[in-house]
Amino acid sequence: LEFSGEYGFAETWMYWPTTHMVQPKENALQCEDCHADNGLMDWEALGYPGDPIEWGGRNVQQ
Repeated sequence: LEFSGEYGFAETWMYWPTTHMVQPKENALQCEDCHADNGLMDWEALGYPGDPIEWGGRNVQQ
């Protein structure tokens, strides 16, 4: 399908949740939710050499 090079705009609507999807305090995450063997964070995928709580994080002098 060839593209003509022309484009236009379509009117759209966007709805934002007024709470910004923040959970109630009763649902707040706890440390172990991320810093456990099966935690929510994939530290290596984020570029860390593992869980920062185990190797000291950014506050450790090299």
